[in-house]
Amino acid sequence: NGIALLLLTAHQCIGGEAGPGPDYEQLNAMKWIIGDWKAEWVVPEGEWALSGFPAGSKVHSTCSYAWMQKKNNIRLRFRDEIDGRVAHAGFEIVGVDPESKKIIHFLFSNLGGWGKGEWTVEGKTWKLKWWGTTADGTKLEGVAYLIPLDANTHTWQIKDCKKNGKLTPD
Repeated sequence: NGIALLLLTAHQCIGGEAGPGPDYEQLNAMKWIIGDWKAEWVVPEGEWALSGFPAGSKVHSTCSYAWMQKKNNIRLRFRDEIDGRVAHAGFEIVGVDPESKKIIHFLFSNLGGWGKGEWTVEGKTWKLKWWGTTADGTKLEGVAYLIPLDANTHTWQIKDCKKNGKLTPD
């Protein structure tokens, strides 16, 4: 009957076999990032990549990383607040490109637009080279560096940011 076929198809698509999926082995190197993270930072002087972040503002950032899709992907939900109001929020998905075998990254923002990138690791330093387009067509790119220090701490720094090809402050 139609209901049994629908249930069987849903099981095959979302449940299927037990255990991690085929991309878990490669993504497992990022397991240190799974969990909830908080940070405070100050917007640098000069032109900042995103509007709504006035220079000198103290930003409260929260990020939550979790496994999804049988550990074939990592989902990140992020939120940046200035003076108790949301300045930027959204989600990101990390996965593996089946052709290149590179760890890839997609960002979707409440401000509109989108971003993508590629992760690499050198020693303990994780590097995300990213690029994207805001809702108004502004082109952004840069490199994020993450270094795990211990189970509860990691550094996060963005460098080499460009807005429409023009370098902005780190």
